[in-house]
Amino acid sequence: MTLALLGGHTVRVELELVVLLAVACVIAILARRLRLPYTIGLVVVGLIAGLITHVPAIHLSSDLVYFVLLPTLLFEASVNLEARFLRELWRPIAVLAVVGVMIAFALTATGLRFAGQTTWTIAALFAALIAATDPVSVVAVFRRLGVSERLTTLIDAESLFNDGTAAVVFAIVVTAVTGSGHTSAVWDVGRFVWMTAGGIGVGVAVGYLASLVHRYVDDYLVEITMTTIAAYGSFLLAHELRMSGVVACVMAGVVIGNYGRATGMSPTTRVTMGTTWEYAAFLANSVIFVLVGLKMALGTILDHLGLVALAFVITLLARMVTIYGYGLVTGFRGRRLLLTWQHILVWGGLRGTIALALVLSVPASVTGRDTLQVLTFGVVLLSLLIQGLTIPTLARRLGLATGEETEVETRRRRLLDSFVAAHEELDRLEVSCTLPDREAEHAVRTVERQEAVLLAGLGPEADEPSAGDADRLAARVAELAVQRERIDVLVHAAIVEQEAAQRLVVEIEDRIALLSGRLRGGPPSDDPPHDRGERHDGRGD
Repeated sequence: MTLALLGGHTVRVELELVVLLAVACVIAILARRLRLPYTIGLVVVGLIAGLITHVPAIHLSSDLVYFVLLPTLLFEASVNLEARFLRELWRPIAVLAVVGVMIAFALTATGLRFAGQTTWTIAALFAALIAATDPVSVVAVFRRLGVSERLTTLIDAESLFNDGTAAVVFAIVVTAVTGSGHTSAVWDVGRFVWMTAGGIGVGVAVGYLASLVHRYVDDYLVEITMTTIAAYGSFLLAHELRMSGVVACVMAGVVIGNYGRATGMSPTTRVTMGTTWEYAAFLANSVIFVLVGLKMALGTILDHLGLVALAFVITLLARMVTIYGYGLVTGFRGRRLLLTWQHILVWGGLRGTIALALVLSVPASVTGRDTLQVLTFGVVLLSLLIQGLTIPTLARRLGLATGEETEVETRRRRLLDSFVAAHEELDRLEVSCTLPDREAEHAVRTVERQEAVLLAGLGPEADEPSAGDADRLAARVAELAVQRERIDVLVHAAIVEQEAAQRLVVEIEDRIALLSGRLRGGPPSDDPPHDRGERHDGRGD
């Protein structure tokens, strides 16, 4: 009897999960057609569904969000952060993610306590959990609009690291309000340092160890599994050591995405890893935001709309103080952020997954827990609807949208799909013994070399040999000529579409003309150079 009941419940969960994913796919298609953030559509559909039906089989618990879905989102975002931009932008990222979160926490707690007439417990807990921003919708819009990669990285990285800071602050506040552990000013500072620094150490260590494995293993299935182990392993290990799992997961992703990707991964693994984690993030976001919509009691939020609106305004004002304050202070030192960037950072500080995960983890014994959930769900909803829907318009008005990214991403996606298909075909030929081992090995090396060049580009002209180095110039020209022939071979073999590779062909021809001119000691060419305003990989900014 028990087995029958469990079986029936399992089938119901599976059925509802299938329906949930089907809804997510439909919303994603419509959002792409309407050029709107799909996460907003998911929440709205969840709200509507919650008004007309009840879904008891799938519960949005804190464990589901925090330990299952959150590491996926953190790792996917961090593994795509480029080290070169992190090195350039480390000052604003560090200041906004640590000092900025502390200031926003203090301002939000004080404002909600006195303007909202709440208790210090509710005010402090809300301020801690709402300090974490979630730019998943913003980053997707930025990439579609062609916003500068540096600005996209800044808002993405600042969010990832302030998630870690907010999670640490929240843990300390929960301990203080529940009396579940020793607390004092010195103790809290020490715990903050331990959780943050420890999380960084665990993440870097796990990421480095996983990168070493990539260097000695050449099997993309095993290597993708290793990234999964690194993502969840760093999160859980740090959590067990009472450190920040959020910080650890982010750092593991940054290390693997930069060091591991460059030193140990084959092109096949790099392509597969990106596709796998992109899908995992899509799946996690779909589950979270639909279930959030289902769990939100819209009637209760409307009953407390005045307090919710006040909390939203206070949160936004605190964000303005931190961003514009940073811009003002750094302006005196000659490093001020562009004012347009400050505007978009303020309005792009949406609230989402972290805030929801943290509020769901508040112990039931905390007085005012229901009010805290209403405030958090309400502010997240207003943030997604008001800020999320208007961020594309603001980006265009500020002149930050170039409109080039759609074409770039389309061409890059087609290249990725082409190479995945090429590797699959080579695998089939090898398994069926249709292709001799020596020819198969040569074909794999050729495709992987070409793949690396197509996806990475030619590099800046400043890195090419100088006019006084004739031998290196001649060798480089010959290398580029061979590269051009390889592209022709891949195009004729239908491995890469001609249109997808055309931009790199143009770049190679321009580069050959430039270097030939240096070799001759004269001008590169009598013909006008091709337009280089847009690199094939979207990194021209």
